[in-house]
Amino acid sequence: MAGKVLGVCVAVVLLLLVSGGQGVDVVDILLNTEQGVDYGAVGPINPSFAGFSVEWSIDHLFMPYAQAGHYNLTLQLFRNLLETTGAAPTLRIGGNSADETWRPPGATPPAWVEHDIGSPSELIKQLAKFFDELDGGEGKLVMDLNFREGTDPVLALNEIKYLADQFGATRWARHVKALEIGNEVDLYAGTEAYRNQSTWTTALYNEQWNQFAETIARAVQSAVGHQVKFQGATFCCHKDWFQFLPKFIDLNAERLATVSVHSYALSVCGGKNVSLPELLDGLGVARARGVEYWLAETNSVSCGGAHGVSDAFGAGLWAIDWLFNGAALGYRGMNFHGAGSGAAYAPWSYGAGDVPEMLAFARTIGRGAQAYILPAGSRLLDVKSSQHQLSVWSVGHRESGVRKVIVNHRDIAPGAANASVTVRLTHGAWHAEAGLTVFEAPSAYATDGVRLGGQTFDGSTDGHIRGTAQVVRVVAKATNEWRFEMRPGSTAFLTFCPPNQPQLCYQV
Repeated sequence: MAGKVLGVCVAVVLLLLVSGGQGVDVVDILLNTEQGVDYGAVGPINPSFAGFSVEWSIDHLFMPYAQAGHYNLTLQLFRNLLETTGAAPTLRIGGNSADETWRPPGATPPAWVEHDIGSPSELIKQLAKFFDELDGGEGKLVMDLNFREGTDPVLALNEIKYLADQFGATRWARHVKALEIGNEVDLYAGTEAYRNQSTWTTALYNEQWNQFAETIARAVQSAVGHQVKFQGATFCCHKDWFQFLPKFIDLNAERLATVSVHSYALSVCGGKNVSLPELLDGLGVARARGVEYWLAETNSVSCGGAHGVSDAFGAGLWAIDWLFNGAALGYRGMNFHGAGSGAAYAPWSYGAGDVPEMLAFARTIGRGAQAYILPAGSRLLDVKSSQHQLSVWSVGHRESGVRKVIVNHRDIAPGAANASVTVRLTHGAWHAEAGLTVFEAPSAYATDGVRLGGQTFDGSTDGHIRGTAQVVRVVAKATNEWRFEMRPGSTAFLTFCPPNQPQLCYQV
């Protein structure tokens, strides 16, 4: 859909009543459309809002010759998102493996090295080819550099010189969004892997980070003739470091494109999460200084995910609200972490017999749902549900006037009731038929049979979604009033169109 998409902070009243005799939850949604699509709008959504964060062990996903099936699946997944949102997702390469990387050619690597980013796979060269093949889509690479030798940037410098050599000036300008220095640096203290661990402080971090940034910036300018920007912080776990974040942003805003914080919904390894207010400590300063604030590493469960949770359909229902809530809080982007690891939370990887397949995230969110969740350029509608198992969101399109309402019925308890949903638009003329697309599966624990509007990734080994798209036409029961019924453990995407553009209601 061309043009700017906006979701608006309009006055919306949601009433949920339980109908005693029918065993059905009755949901009334009133959407105030009197003051236009810009009324009370929250900040615009980055078209690459939902991206991926991957470890350096992903070489099999980007090798068009040695692992052609994996490469083609990866490329198609990114093309799907480019097609439906208008922008390729951000790809951040880093995580814990960032401080286990090596590039000095001809030298014997230390014992701690796990990944040589130059050989034998020549991953960086393959990434350059990958971005070239996105058919003109603007890929956005964030590369996490080795910060292990905190007083000597030689390892990071060798990595960045290799990146610059493989990408060249044109690709760099087009594809490289930012560089990270280290990963989850607030955990360095007391860790044998890092220098200065016994005296590690926020002040020392800021000092060493700037030494690295200055050296790397000069090298990039010399190699490709471009000014480099950085993704700073990468904090995850310690309150005092988040308290330092506003100062860090203020001190280094001229160098920063983005600030990265990490947070997961759950953990299987005792991982620490700071509170939400602490996680957002730096947001106000970042906005004031023109720096994007990213939840640049996230997922359902940290440390690899949890089978039966991260790889089940319920994770898709969770992800819908996770994305919307993140955008409403003010993040400019969110990266789902874990691709290539084969872990339970991996968005895509290879299956039994080394056959590439779409894993949990791609099967449950994948091509269509992300386009419905966060269309390019959208703003969020501030909608709240009075029933904690049901959430409602909405977006609107400025040029076309199209409105979308998303009802996420997250109740997965046995015997949960269907919901009878009525949506009323208070003002304006609307096409009498709304388009309804349903995101559903046999159960919340299903890993197969996940469908969006009748289409599925089941059996796909090339990243293409299968089946014919199905949009149900919901006829208005009265002027500006539509009613439909939905199952628990499903999401309904309802599209409302002006009378002169009814065809927009039936697009998937």
